[in-house]
Formats: sequence, structure tokens, C-alpha cells
Amino acid sequence: MLTLFLPFVTLSQCNQQSLFIDTNYELENFIEANPNCKTIASVIISGPEVTNLVLFSFFDTIEQLTILQTTSIKNLDFLETVQISKSISLWNIESLESLSKFNNSQPNDFNIINCPKIKTLNLTRPKYEGVTLQSPGLEVITSNHVYISNLNISENVILSTDSQINLNQLWLQNASNYASFESIIADINLDTLANLQITGYDHFSSNGFPDSLVSKNLSIGNIKELDQNGFKNKTAFFKNLSLTSLDNLKNLNAFDDMITEDILIIRDMDSLESLDGIPISEYIEGVFILNNSVLVDISEIEKVDSINRITIEDNNILTECNIDPICALINLPNSTNRTKISGNKESCYDLPNVQKSCQAREQIECRATFLNTTLYDDHKVELSFEFIIPESHEINCLEDHKKITVHLDGFERKEIYNEEIIPNDSEIIKLKMQINNTDLLNENFDCVDIAIQGKCSKENCYFYLCQILNRKDNFKVQEISIYPNPTSQNVTISTDYDFESEILDINGQVIKTIPLKSGSTSIDISELNKGIYLIKNRNHSYEKLYVY
Repeated sequence: MLTLFLPFVTLSQCNQQSLFIDTNYELENFIEANPNCKTIASVIISGPEVTNLVLFSFFDTIEQLTILQTTSIKNLDFLETVQISKSISLWNIESLESLSKFNNSQPNDFNIINCPKIKTLNLTRPKYEGVTLQSPGLEVITSNHVYISNLNISENVILSTDSQINLNQLWLQNASNYASFESIIADINLDTLANLQITGYDHFSSNGFPDSLVSKNLSIGNIKELDQNGFKNKTAFFKNLSLTSLDNLKNLNAFDDMITEDILIIRDMDSLESLDGIPISEYIEGVFILNNSVLVDISEIEKVDSINRITIEDNNILTECNIDPICALINLPNSTNRTKISGNKESCYDLPNVQKSCQAREQIECRATFLNTTLYDDHKVELSFEFIIPESHEINCLEDHKKITVHLDGFERKEIYNEEIIPNDSEIIKLKMQINNTDLLNENFDCVDIAIQGKCSKENCYFYLCQILNRKDNFKVQEISIYPNPTSQNVTISTDYDFESEILDINGQVIKTIPLKSGSTSIDISELNKGIYLIKNRNHSYEKLYVY
């Protein structure tokens, strides 16, 4: 086998040298050629022809040591004098019987995988970066206080300790001694745990799930039978939650009192029929619904007010996706890269079909006019807008109130306003909001957009969407000038563009279509009644026209 070391290296090269040993003679040759190379970066020992490790006592320090696929090594006595400063990995060493010498100088990171004759491991350091324990029958004894940044356990490994182990990340992969939350919390402090992955079990019980968890990332997957009773009536706040290949789940009702703030993944659930009980916050960064073969109902997503990203793909019999938060997202500016819908069925088959289905529900473009900005000394910017919202024409839709939500949108999305308004006799709604000037100038935000949700006697009756400010035009909203204004006979409209504009009444109804040419165009408006009208800019904002 080709070796990966040089016959001779300088002392400065020793610290960066990687030594690959697959016969007893290779180490002898290296030592003879480099008698002063006492510290080495990496040593890999592999293969059945390596039978004697005594010569490794030549080194003072090995930063990273890996031993794999050896058949005759029974001990690692050389570790009594050699310091392993960073990591040690032991893979498939069927003859290795003891790690007693190793306990005197433990590295920050190590892995023990399929070393069946090793029955006991003492963890003597107070802190470890990464520990992987995947060796059958291994008992790990810890000191009273130990912190492990990343712990990976499988097989029937068991932790023996007088106090709970503190962790940042825990991965349980078919770890038979930890097949319930009761067994986990007996040995592990979940209060310090930021990430928990549970995967690969025939049966896992949620009994013992804590009354509340906060800001934890939880991933549960590849479990044939998940006992959900322990999740019921428990509150938890997850940053991210992933539920994958849980064979017996028909709905998510057991998770109903839980909340996911950032990313929720529902994937490869062969029995999941509905998303009832979906653990989701009012405002969520992203929802991914993928390859759920019998899923027919995702209406529970209605409990969400705003989604920044949505993926609904390969749910074979899912036919309806025209739900308010989804319709709101796909109609927003700059939403193309944040919306993926494909491989479902009928009106949910792909994005164009969902858009068409959403339009079948009453979606009325709101009329919004950007008025001005005011910059204050504390770097706050006040934005002023006027909204003209036509009434809904849906049958049995009696307005109780409306909710206005305004976002900075683009590569990032940030809510800057959220209020409910009570309908009144005025047809024009004026709105002012303050934001940081740094947000307004942030290139990750392309525009300001508004979503107006009508709350009616008929649930989710209608909503309006419009864009009110666009960075592509350098925030220059006024693309036309109107004079004289007010007027009663003729009006002249000046613009730098050729485009087709519209005159609308105060209710948003199109009164007249007017083709504009670059330069000045005279328009006869003598047939218009007295009142306030709107003339559409090229970027779909509007300028007022007063007729007397």
C-alpha cells in the first residue's frame, strides 16, 4: 500500500506531517530517518499487518491518532507516555481489550466505534469537544461534572454518572438504553442542550418529555413506532423542528401546544393524513412539506400569519394549497426564490396552479400611495402612506376589522408594522411608521410591501396585497408629474417612459386606460365627476388627481 509520509522531514515539517502505517516496518523506517521528530500532526494505523505498537512510544505528542481495521492489537499501552493532544478515533478493532492507559491523557475529541471487547471507558476530563460512542456493551463512566459539546451514542452504550452530563448537541441513533425521554433526562441535562437528534429506532417513547423546552432544535426521524403520549399538553419552543419518517403518525395533534419559530420540516411521513396540531408560530421563517404520500389536508397552516419561505413538494395526493399564508407569500414581490411547489396533485400540482387557485378566492389589489419620508436625528426614518381598500364582494363576508402588516422584503424579510384597524366611513387610510435608516438602505431589502387581511363572519374571507416602495427605482416612486392639478377639463401628464397607465376612482375601479408616451401627454378628463382620482405609475404606485 502506498504510504503518505516522506523518508525525511525537517523539524518544522513534523508538526504538519501525516503518517500512514499499515505494516510494522514503516514506522521503523520513519524513526530511523527522522530521529528528532517527536511531535507529529496525524498518525493513521490501519490493516491486519500492524501487530506491534510499542515503537509509537518514540513520540512525545501525536495530535490526531486514528486506528482502524486491525485484528491483533489488544492494548494501547504506548499511550501511557504519548500525549494525544486533539483527537483519537478507534474503528473496528475487534481484539482491543482495554483503554486503561488512555485514561491518563485524554484528548479533547474521540470516537469509539465497534470495539466490542472494550467494556468500560472512563471520561476524566471536565470538558470534551466531540465524543462518538458506537460500540456494543460499552459503559461510559464520567466524573461528577463533565461537559461535552457534541455527543453521539448508538448501540446499547450506557452513561454512568453521579450527576447529569451537560451537552450542547446530542445524537441518539438506535441507542437502546435511551429509547425514551425518561431514560435521557436521567443521565443528560436537557437545559443545556441546543440540538437533539433522535433517529433509527423501532420504538421510541415520548414519556418523560419535559414540561417545557426553550430554543432547542429537535429532529426526530426514522422511527417505526413513536409513542406520542408524552408530548401531549406539553409546551415547547423550538427554533427548528424536523419530523421525518415517523411511520405511525396520522396527524400532529400531540404537538399542538408547541411552537416552532424558524424552520419546520415535515418529510417522508407515510401515514400522515393531515397537519392538524402542527407546532408552528404566528410568524415563521420556513415550512417544508416533502414527500408525504397520504397527506391530504394542510389547512392547519391557517394558524400562521406570515411565512417567509414555503416548500410543498411530492405529496402525491395533496390537492389544495390555496391557504391564506401561502397565497399571501406567493403574491408578494420577490417571493419566487422563496416558494417551491411541485409534484403534488390538481390545483396544488405546481406553483402556477396554486397561484391560479389563490386567485379564485377573492384577492383584490390594494391601492397604496407612498407620500414621503422624514429623517430624524436619531437615524430613524418615518414613512408615510395612504391606502385605498375597496370593499369585498364575496357573499356573506361582513367586515369586522382588517389587519395591516407591512414588511421590508427581498433577500431578507422583516416586519416593520402590524396593527388592526376598524372600518370607518373614510375610504382613505393614512399610515405612518418609523424604521431604522440602516434598514431602509440595506441592500437585502428590495421593497416595502403590505398585506391587508380582512376578518369577516366567513373565516379567511379575503386579503389584499400590494407593493408600495421598490429599490429598483432607487426609491423614486413618483414617475409621472400631473399639471394642472386640480383641474376640470384637461390634464397634462409628463413621464420619461412609454407605458399604459390607468385612472381609477377612489374605490379602486378603473375608469379610463391612458397610453402615455415619453414626454408630455394631454388627457381630456371633462367626463369625470368631481372628486379624487388616482393615476397609476409605471411601478404600480399611484398619484392623486383632483377634479373640480
